[in-house]
Amino acid sequence: MTTGCLLLSDQQKGSVPVSRIRAHDAKIYGIDWAHSRSNEILTCSLDKSIKLWDTQDLGQDGNFIPKLTIRTSYPVWRARDLPFGRGLLSLPQRGETALEMYAYEDPQVPVFDFEGHKDVVKEFVWRRGGLGE
Repeated sequence: MTTGCLLLSDQQKGSVPVSRIRAHDAKIYGIDWAHSRSNEILTCSLDKSIKLWDTQDLGQDGNFIPKLTIRTSYPVWRARDLPFGRGLLSLPQRGETALEMYAYEDPQVPVFDFEGHKDVVKEFVWRRGGLGE
C-alpha cells in the first residue's frame, strides 16, 4: 500500500476498499468524519497539510480532489472537525505547542490559537451534551 493513501470501505462489502484517495505525500496521522456532513472527511499528515474531502465528488479524471487544503508550518498530528460552525482544530506533531483553529471559509490563517501548553498536545476530544449530562 502507498504511504498517504486513504482507503474507504463499505461495511456491507467486507474489508475490500470501495475507493482509494491519494491524499498526502507522507504518512497520514489523523482521519476525522465531519460532524454534520456524512460525505466529508478530514485527513492530516506529516507532509504539513490538512485536507477536506467530499467522498461523493470525483474529479473529471475519476480521482478525488480535496475541497480544501490547509498548509501548516508543522507536521500535523491530528485535525478534527469542529462540532460547531464550519472549521477544524489542528494539533502539531512536533515543533509547536499551540492548537490552531481554522475556518473552512477562509483557511489561509488560523482564526484562533490555543496557546499556553509547555509541551506538544497529543490528544483531545469533543464532548457533546447539556448541563448535568
